[in-house]
Amino acid sequence: MFYLFTSFARRFADHVDKSVVDKAKADWIIMFILEGILKVFLFPGSLVIKKLGITIEEDGGIMRSLINMIFWGILGVIWVYWELK
Repeated sequence: MFYLFTSFARRFADHVDKSVVDKAKADWIIMFILEGILKVFLFPGSLVIKKLGITIEEDGGIMRSLINMIFWGILGVIWVYWELK
């Protein structure tokens, strides 16, 4: 999934008009957007481990991944159910 975002970002940055925005600024804007998307996807798990008093280093990604999969899985099932209803 990350490869998909980065490949899109690179193709977008390559097609930016050099006279309007330089490539470095376009790369910065794209990475800012991608980091925001990443923070949104990781937010539920990060919030839970923060409430439990566990640091990200102590967690190792296991608890955060579990919470994120449960949260986004439930939202996905609700969305599919809503669309098929």
